[in-house]
Amino acid sequence: MNDSLGHDAGDKLLGEVAAGLATVVRPSDTVARLGGDEFAVLLEDSDEDAAVTFAERLLAHLDEPIGVGGHQLLVGGSIGIAVHHGGEGVPRTSSATLTWRCTPRRTPAAAATPSSRPTWHVSSARCSG
Repeated sequence: MNDSLGHDAGDKLLGEVAAGLATVVRPSDTVARLGGDEFAVLLEDSDEDAAVTFAERLLAHLDEPIGVGGHQLLVGGSIGIAVHHGGEGVPRTSSATLTWRCTPRRTPAAAATPSSRPTWHVSSARCSG
């Protein structure tokens, strides 16, 4: 993106993606940009099913073209979902790290075959690593 349309366009695209995130989260949720093109969303008082529903809603939102600098851009995403099952404290390892270290327990049918379609994966915060 930055190489083809420039850093200003890349920054505008990230701003549009962030604004889109704000339209699909609840007021109690937290959205943060981790760096580059990575975002994290903390869903308060949600279970695995609610997180999967959110992931599907977010991916549907990302399927829509985003207008930047006279171009209609298609973005996609992959989402890692880490579920904390209660108890005291939060694991020291970040949820994003847990998501990629642990074997996914649940994936959408579309993720079972190679494609360019966005995907999500669910991992348990009980995973070790």
